[in-house]
Formats: sequence, structure tokens, C-alpha cells
Amino acid sequence: MITASVRYLTLFSFLVLLVSLKDKLLEIAHIPYRLVLEEYCRQDNIMSDEALGATAQWIQNKFTTIYESASPDQVSDFKTHLANVFHKDVEIYQNHQPISLGTFQDDLSQANAAHARSSIEWKEVFEVPPPEGDSDTSIVAGSFIVTRSMKFRIRAAPAQRLNHNIFSAKVQRNKSGQEEDGQFLITQLFITSVQNAAPIHLPGITKTDS
Repeated sequence: MITASVRYLTLFSFLVLLVSLKDKLLEIAHIPYRLVLEEYCRQDNIMSDEALGATAQWIQNKFTTIYESASPDQVSDFKTHLANVFHKDVEIYQNHQPISLGTFQDDLSQANAAHARSSIEWKEVFEVPPPEGDSDTSIVAGSFIVTRSMKFRIRAAPAQRLNHNIFSAKVQRNKSGQEEDGQFLITQLFITSVQNAAPIHLPGITKTDS
């Protein structure tokens, strides 16, 4: 009888130990799975970066420089920079209206000059493979948001405007060899833009239920 009681007590103690270690055992059991999942996600991000073609990277770099640059009064080579991005006979359609490169440049210059600083946030960008037999031409499309901080402030925060853009650009290899940091030129650009004021978060104001 005593031996049976000892056995039951030992078994009960063992079960209690298992229950107390349950969470730890489950955590240990999931370590390999978690490590594999983290590695998969890391590799997936790497593949996504590598999948971005040279033309798409070029577009990102050039558009970022153009939209974040200071006004032409402070950057003397602003016009030259645009000439290294757009073909001299480029076709530009802004909100489905044809405009000249000069108009596009003036609008961008005025927008940059009217604000203290600008920053661009890329939402999406992808590159369409060139058509068969035409390796010198490709299409890059995507979307980005330009946040422009105004020169005046509201309370403690600067006033801001958001410029939402969706674009599709036809890019051709630049055969002139005049550009140092790229070998492409935009020959056609469709861009849809809309502006709105960024939300203003005033400190110290909380919502109360009526």
C-alpha cells in the first residue's frame, strides 16, 4: 500500500513538473520553426530588393533628387539635372493633360521654392520587362508621396502638404554617354497628382464623449 502511494505521489509530482514546464517546452519546440520563419522573411526581403531592376532604381534615385531638391535659386544646376533625366522631346501628361518639360520644371520649381523642405516616400515601384527585340526601352511605374513642410508653423509643428503621385514612365537607354551617374532618359511620362493638407495634431487636445 505504501509502495503504491509512493508510486502515485511520484507520478503526480512528475505530472506537476510537466505542467509547470509546459510553456518553456513549447517555447523551445517552436525555436527551430521561428528561426526558419525569420530566415525566410529575411531572404524574401533580400529577393525583393534584388528584384528591383536597374531602370527602376534609376527612376527612384532621380525622382527623389528632383522632388527633394531645393529651389533653383539655391541650386544652379537644377535645369541641367532635369535635362539629364528627361529626353529633350519628352512627352509629359499631368492629370491627363499634355504639358511641356518647361511647364513641368516651372511647377516643380515653384513647389520646391514655396516650402522649407520636401521629403519623398516611395509606396510602390516596379519595372516592366522590355519588349522582345527592344532591350533599350523599358517601362517603370509606381507611386510615391511628397511631404512638403511650409515655412510657417501651426502651434509647435510645421504646416505640411501632401502630394500624392501615381506615374508610368517610358525609359530609353541614353546612347549619348554624357551622363555620369546613369545611362537612361525618360521619353514619356504619365503622372497623376493630387495635393491635400496633412492632418494637424495639436498637443493637449483630447476627444471627450458628450
